Amino acid sequence: MSYQFDIAYKEYYPSEFYNNGKRIVNLRSSSTTFSTSQVIGDNTVFFKKEFENEQLLDKLRNSPYYMMLRTILSVDDTMTKYILLYSLLYLLNKDSQNQVNRFIKEFEPNVEDMTRIRSSGEPEEAPVYTTLRNRIGHISTDENIVTVIKEMERTMPGLLRLVKISIRQTYSSK
Repeated sequence: MSYQFDIAYKEYYPSEFYNNGKRIVNLRSSSTTFSTSQVIGDNTVFFKKEFENEQLLDKLRNSPYYMMLRTILSVDDTMTKYILLYSLLYLLNKDSQNQVNRFIKEFEPNVEDMTRIRSSGEPEEAPVYTTLRNRIGHISTDENIVTVIKEMERTMPGLLRLVKISIRQTYSSK
């Protein structure tokens, strides 16, 4: 990020705030707070291709979700990026895993389902994105983290696509 935007940072830490009763999580760093003008600026070529509609892009410039997505995309660590992308999808879908799963099935009807053994010993079947998130969020001692990271790498493009759809939906209706 410092190379692309010419801003320095040391490490990320989350910051929470509430906007009209909705919890918003923002990433900040120990040396620089990423503001809309620093992160968004005029450097939106990639996102113009993704969001195409200029009016929508104008709405997104001041969106905390858009700003979070741009920051998340600068993270190099696969697991961290995956968890942050899923968390943003979760936030955009009313902080409800059931709502996230419905959203995933609506926009990716042929999504792969995976099974995870819950801490209670019961099997849980969910879309691959949710299962991988839960395999990290509720990790057990017999979990093979290398396998989980490889699965995250394989499915990351689909998760990113879903996050973009969710952001587009959130701001297209406003």
